[in-house]
Amino acid sequence: LTGRARRAALRDLGRLLGEGVRTVDHVVHVVDGGTHRLVAILPETGAEGAEVFRSRLQEQVSEFLAGRGAAVEAASLTSAALTFPGDDDALDGLRAHMARLDAEQHR
Repeated sequence: LTGRARRAALRDLGRLLGEGVRTVDHVVHVVDGGTHRLVAILPETGAEGAEVFRSRLQEQVSEFLAGRGAAVEAASLTSAALTFPGDDDALDGLRAHMARLDAEQHR
């Protein structure tokens, strides 16, 4: 996408995601090099519910981007559902990675 179309698509995607979650949930977007990452925090959601959300989110994002002419290979869209407690080490790694990105991008 062109720069203008990319910004508009990200803005629209953010609006769509914000409207599609509960008021207690949080969705975050961060650019990690050339990769756009979406993280959804879903308090009081079990592993099964998190997996359903993950699957639907990946499908919705893929359809949303394709509908706007974005050239995205299916293999480049990856996702994971992590729960707490349970995936504590993976969540600690994600927190540390996001903190590094935040420090780099918001000096």
